[in-house]
Amino acid sequence: MSQSRETRRSKRKSFDYVGAIDFCDGDAPRPCQVRDISSGGARITVFTDTNAIPETFNLVLSASSNVQRACKVAWRSPTELGVQFLKPTD
Repeated sequence: MSQSRETRRSKRKSFDYVGAIDFCDGDAPRPCQVRDISSGGARITVFTDTNAIPETFNLVLSASSNVQRACKVAWRSPTELGVQFLKPTD
């Protein structure tokens, strides 16, 4: 049995938070669930077809929309996305 090797630059932390995906298209942000997060990215569960989500978008991390991260999709599954923050947090 082979073990997977962690290749991320930043350690992920469990983070169960309702966020939103803003396509920056003038429509209301779409809800999502942030499952884990690091300074470089996050894993999010979406409630729509992941193929309908653009390659780049803003991840809204506060109810007031004051905390947002510009993201690029790193991987997709049928219900989840792995995203890379375009500007890592400290």
